[in-house]
Amino acid sequence: MAFDAGDAVRSPAPGRKTTLADWAPLLADPRQRATLGRALAPLLTQDVTARLPAELSFDQATGDIDHWIDTADGLADIYTITRNDTEALAGLLLLFSPDGPGGAEISLGYFLGHEHRGKGLASDMLAGLVAQLDQGPPRRLFAGTDADNPASQRVLEKAGFTRIHDDTVPGRVAFTRHCGG
Repeated sequence: MAFDAGDAVRSPAPGRKTTLADWAPLLADPRQRATLGRALAPLLTQDVTARLPAELSFDQATGDIDHWIDTADGLADIYTITRNDTEALAGLLLLFSPDGPGGAEISLGYFLGHEHRGKGLASDMLAGLVAQLDQGPPRRLFAGTDADNPASQRVLEKAGFTRIHDDTVPGRVAFTRHCGG
């Protein structure tokens, strides 16, 4: 995992809009996994999955949510983003660490379902994540957005990310942030 269990963003803090939780315990219990799948499938719209790695495409009409969950679980450390006001699953946070568990470099991605956007949830989630990581060992976070997505760019900047020059993926804007230390 990218975090030790003690690094997980814990239960709702007063004033927080979101809670992050490792999805591994949900996957281990068949009932909780099924509940997660039913909540997750409607969030995986074409425009959401178009921004994810190609392996994580999902067809709403015929998609196998269990296959999607297994594939995603093999690619990243994943955390559910839950709204504290409604307790609804709002999206997922995906953390990729090329240097293995607890690595010093972490690429992050996240998505929120349509009905959860524009409510400050992404900003709240990232603020909680970086606050927790700032209390741990030194790490460098990387994130990217589509160049035509200024809202996501503002979310990253509010969380202390800095735009970096990276032209490896046309149409994308890259950001980085140092945490911990």
